[in-house]
Amino acid sequence: MCPMTHPCLRDYPGPDVCQPTWRYKDEQGRPQGPYSGPQMRQWYLDGYFEASTLTHRCGVDSGGATPSFQKLSSRFSKPLATTAFCD
Repeated sequence: MCPMTHPCLRDYPGPDVCQPTWRYKDEQGRPQGPYSGPQMRQWYLDGYFEASTLTHRCGVDSGGATPSFQKLSSRFSKPLATTAFCD
């Protein structure tokens, strides 16, 4: 089911809002995104995210009005380079 009313998808500019999207918290703790899984994976592989970066999968990690963010190292199995943001 496509959660088109989910807050993560409200401003998503992509052509297919039913694809999994992700958010992350920047160094100041501000949520950024949503971004596609492939985009987030590329940024991870390029070194923009550390294992401690907090991430949120839109429409899945809801748990109420406030999205829940988890560390990359807690979300994906190791090695992260082969598992991060692979849907």
